[in-house]
Amino acid sequence: MSQHGLNGNPGRRSSPGRRYRRLLISLAAAAVVPMVVYGSVQGWLRANAERRALDATNLEEAQRLALLVDNELMAELNGLRMLSLSHELDTDNLGGFYDLARRAHFENELWRSVIVIDPNTNEILLNTRFPIGSPYQPVQDPETVREVFEQHNAVIGAPTGPGFVPGTNRMHPAFVPLRVPVLRGDEMHYVLSASMSPDQLRALLWNVSPPGLGGDSYLLDPYGRIVARNRSPGQFAELAPEALRTEIPKQEGMYRGSVDGQEEVFAFATAPFCHWSVHLGIPIREYNAP
Repeated sequence: MSQHGLNGNPGRRSSPGRRYRRLLISLAAAAVVPMVVYGSVQGWLRANAERRALDATNLEEAQRLALLVDNELMAELNGLRMLSLSHELDTDNLGGFYDLARRAHFENELWRSVIVIDPNTNEILLNTRFPIGSPYQPVQDPETVREVFEQHNAVIGAPTGPGFVPGTNRMHPAFVPLRVPVLRGDEMHYVLSASMSPDQLRALLWNVSPPGLGGDSYLLDPYGRIVARNRSPGQFAELAPEALRTEIPKQEGMYRGSVDGQEEVFAFATAPFCHWSVHLGIPIREYNAP
């Protein structure tokens, strides 16, 4: 019998060197694969931790801004309440109150005007932007005048964009109406209103530096109307995108929404007194960067 018949095909037999190399490769793979898996898991955990930190930072900033908005509006309402206690209003001395209200108007940089309203007729009896004795004009946003009348409490009205004063060719700037009752005992006598400039509220939003760059930041009233927006300063009193408005019934949190074709992750918080909400967005490409 030939030697080949005894030993078989020598080409099918692995040499000790080849077996050793395969063993080394198997051992190396067994060592590397867990390291790769471990590294991937660690990277995923680290990215998630960075996103959670980003969420927490943005949410804290939204909460801080919401409280600042509350403080600003409450301070202006308190100033208007003090003015409503004047002796001139108690005695129906509207001429004397006009001088007092004009001083308050021009000393407060945020007040566009001070107005006295007859709650029974919704007529403006006095407006510090116009001379005393000007023809009576119907009030804008009469719903909030009725709300003050019914509740005997201060009310923040709907943001109103620039436009013509009803019945005149005079323009009025953008404003937020603040309204307080003028009471004699339990009886409502007047509604005192100040047309507040939104500039200070806008500044609160525009001066913030959220973690995300190039994101949208909004300040909305309880009905989803825009009071301030960082990327479109001219937008005012318009309805915000639906993605933001649907979150308003909640108090605070995180959500994803699309604004002008750009998907963003928003943190939002609602002010406890005025119920306006601050929404701070981070573009999704930045949010996913980790």
